[in-house]
Amino acid sequence: LVDIDDSADVPDGALVEAWMHVEIDAIPAAAYDELAARLTGVFDDVHHAVDDAPRMYALIRSLATDLAEEPGEFDRETSAEAGELLRWLADGNYMLLGHAAYSANELASPTARTQSSETQGVLRGAARISPLELLPAFRSGAPLVIFKSPLISTVRRSVRYDCVTVVTRSRDNGAQMVHVFLGLITSAEDGTVGRVPVVRRRIAEILLRSG
Repeated sequence: LVDIDDSADVPDGALVEAWMHVEIDAIPAAAYDELAARLTGVFDDVHHAVDDAPRMYALIRSLATDLAEEPGEFDRETSAEAGELLRWLADGNYMLLGHAAYSANELASPTARTQSSETQGVLRGAARISPLELLPAFRSGAPLVIFKSPLISTVRRSVRYDCVTVVTRSRDNGAQMVHVFLGLITSAEDGTVGRVPVVRRRIAEILLRSG
């Protein structure tokens, strides 16, 4: 048995395992089943997020390219900068944990779905994201919006997800789609936010206006 740090190299032939110690003396026996179900739900979320991560990161990079090449109703400079921000997120600055996609009609309908076979990561489990959460981002007219979701992460830290919405338009029929990503921003950029796409543009605009 070897105890190593999270970032340490794993010795040859070693099997990596994670252990959880749960003390249940103070928990009524009637609540054991609920506790087991909640723990199993966390494990399921982790497995879903890990299994779907390659496809979700590939999708977010593909959307970044689409924004730059096909800005649609958005101006090219804004779309290009939004695409750069998506790439920045995908390049080790965003722990991507879930994804779903909605049509504009689904967002506008009070009966819009909250779960489908197309969902990925934690959204394959019990987590639900309401279309009402996404309407302000969709109606903002911006190709990309980041906000804190009311949903709480069960995969890493008990904090609210950083929700990223990306608006795209189909090349076939022009229909709008809203892609929703749930995750956690993991980088502080060494404290220098001036290098972060979109943020750097806002800083430049403020400096220009202030003289």
